[in-house]
This record gives sequence, C-alpha cells and structure tokens, in this order.
Amino acid sequence: MEIEEIKGKIKRIEELKDWGLNTPRMFFVEQNSFGKLLTRCIDWAKNINEEEPNQIFNIRTYRRKGKQESVQTIHSTDIPFLVLSKTLVELNRDFNCMVDAETPDNGRFAGNAYVTSNISGRPDHIVFEYCRKEIRAMVRDHNKSISIILPIEYPIFIEEPFKQILKDIIKTRMFNTIFEWTWFSKPAGVERENLVYWEYRN
Repeated sequence: MEIEEIKGKIKRIEELKDWGLNTPRMFFVEQNSFGKLLTRCIDWAKNINEEEPNQIFNIRTYRRKGKQESVQTIHSTDIPFLVLSKTLVELNRDFNCMVDAETPDNGRFAGNAYVTSNISGRPDHIVFEYCRKEIRAMVRDHNKSISIILPIEYPIFIEEPFKQILKDIIKTRMFNTIFEWTWFSKPAGVERENLVYWEYRN
C-alpha cells in the first residue's frame, strides 16, 4: 500500500517539532546509507545507551518514490543496543529507516486524530481512532476499534490525553490532517513528556 505525501516523512516530523509538539527521540537513515551516516546513528544510540543502559530501540521502515510513500512495511521493535547496528544495516539495504529510542511497552493509548473544518475554515469536529491497552498500545495495532467524533465546542467532556491532542492540533491549525500519536505511561520523546507525535499525513 502507498500514500501520496508532498513532503518527506522526516520533513513532516521536523515540522511537528517546529510547532512545539513532542516528537520521538529518533534518527533518520536514508536507504542504502554507508559510512558516516550509519556511524552517526550508532553514536547517537550509544550516547542514549550510556545514559539509559536498559533503553531499547525500534526501527520503522518505508520506501519513497516521488510523492509516494509505502506504508505497513517492517516495524522492528525492542532492539537491544548491542544488536542495533546489525539490524539497522540489514533493514537499510531495502528501506529508509527511522530509528527511535522509545519503549513500546509503556504505550497506554495510541492512534490517529484529526480536526475537521467547516466551509469557512474554522475547526468543526475532532475525530479519534485509537486503541487503549494496559501495556504496549501502538499506532500500528490492528485492534484499533474505538472511534470518537465530537463537536469542537465540547472539549470539556474529553478526558486526557485527548484534551491535549485537541489543543495541540488546533494550535497547529493543520485541519483535515491526520496526526499519529502515542500516550506513554512514562516521560518520552525529545521533550520527555507523556504525549508523543510520530508524524502527520494527508
């Protein structure tokens, strides 16, 4: 399966940061990278490992051709630092790789959210599709079975983390755009907050 995106995935994640949203601790490695870039990625992971010896790593993969990005490709999780280099080299032969230093088991809520707009361009409804788990809630879970559609004027009835997600999306003014997110039970991401945004997409 492929989706069309005008901007590359890494650019979209950088924009999330620019909008003041918490993004994962991650390092992008373009497909078939050699030498310095791979070394920089492993050095980045090594620094994290020295500070947090128990931190595992994950690698999300995708291919891009023009404006087309593949989805539902390999997502390798729970990689110990000692085998990260080997796993990354193997996957990087075939894919662009997004290496992150987050802990899937700490996920409690995860899914997609978007705010619709009316004909005058003002926010109208908030839509959530998500899963809620005692452990390991992930955006890519196949059991996303909970959906909420609420008029924008009723945010007081929304519990956390949904209330914060609504505020964040309205702040960006990126309406009719899907935001992928996870709420962790422990601080995560570059800002060490519970709510992490993985990317936005059309």
